[in-house]
Amino acid sequence: MPDFITKVRNRIFKQLKGIFQFVLFPNLEDKIVAFIVGCERSGITMITKIFEKYYFIHIYGEFTELRTKHHIKLGLNPLSTIAKEFKRDHGRTMFLKQLVQIRKVHELFYYFLNSKPIWAFRNYKDVATSGRQFLNNWRSERVSESTVNIICKCFSEIVPAKDVATLFLYSPNMLSCQRNLDENDNVHMSNYDEMVLSSQKTKRRLYAFIGAKSPKGTIFSEIYQSAVRKAKDIRFFPEVVQLCESLCKVLIIFIEITLINKKESPWQLA
Repeated sequence: MPDFITKVRNRIFKQLKGIFQFVLFPNLEDKIVAFIVGCERSGITMITKIFEKYYFIHIYGEFTELRTKHHIKLGLNPLSTIAKEFKRDHGRTMFLKQLVQIRKVHELFYYFLNSKPIWAFRNYKDVATSGRQFLNNWRSERVSESTVNIICKCFSEIVPAKDVATLFLYSPNMLSCQRNLDENDNVHMSNYDEMVLSSQKTKRRLYAFIGAKSPKGTIFSEIYQSAVRKAKDIRFFPEVVQLCESLCKVLIIFIEITLINKKESPWQLA
């Protein structure tokens, strides 16, 4: 019965949200476009839950009209097509849950002047052991030759699946660094660990990033703190550890510099 009540409440909320957006934002041209870059299993669903309860944000899920219909490629439709969808739909902020290909980020920047990329980041060990099989879903599109060579040096037939899965995290995040996203003040880094251990602070920062006041109330009915660093004691190949640890250090430094520039105290994992 509680699940049924929750479903009914969510459906009513969606209906009211649609009416609210239609009345307040009938023909808003200057919309904010927030989207996700980074790697799967890095808190994308949690970020979506933070945004979906606010009336002025229009949420596009992973399987929407913005996604290409190709049965293999999981990219976005042409930006002109996406712009038409944004114009048709109502809301102050358009939020895309689907991971955006790194090569598309700069195109979105130039096409939509109010673009707000959110870089989802999580410890590589937790990503690799999060229960999702990445081996049939790994893509190297537009990855630099140097990154491919590094990955090839770490890979062999004797390397366990969990170690290979870390390359799923390394590849898109390294590509983001190579595209200088870690030097862009218009990019917000979302740390999975902080999201779990300090969800209210994460919520305030995400809403501030899109220029809005954070709504009151809790975000999640259940937060599993055990998901943070749950794989810290699992052994990985030394070459994989060295590769991913060096990347994580770069991303953590980016987070800390961003917070200092915003006059916030750098967040540290306890």
